[in-house]
Amino acid sequence: MKASELNKIAKDAEMKRVLLEFTERLKDDPYQPGIVHPKLCLDDITEIVEDVLFIRGHKEIVIKISPSQLDGYVDAEVLSRSLS
Repeated sequence: MKASELNKIAKDAEMKRVLLEFTERLKDDPYQPGIVHPKLCLDDITEIVEDVLFIRGHKEIVIKISPSQLDGYVDAEVLSRSLS
């Protein structure tokens, strides 16, 4: 096979992987209101916000953040989110 053909196969495989991962994230929504996420670091809070706003397309999110029983961590709960 030519290098261009191998490159196309690799890009197609990567695209399928990304689409599958994206589809699974949309189907299995861990950030529904009412679910408490314990023992998170601040980077995890950023990931929640990015997921809800930019991947799932919500325009607003209300999160309750409280100190965790473990020092240096927080618990987070999505209280509400809105598509409009």
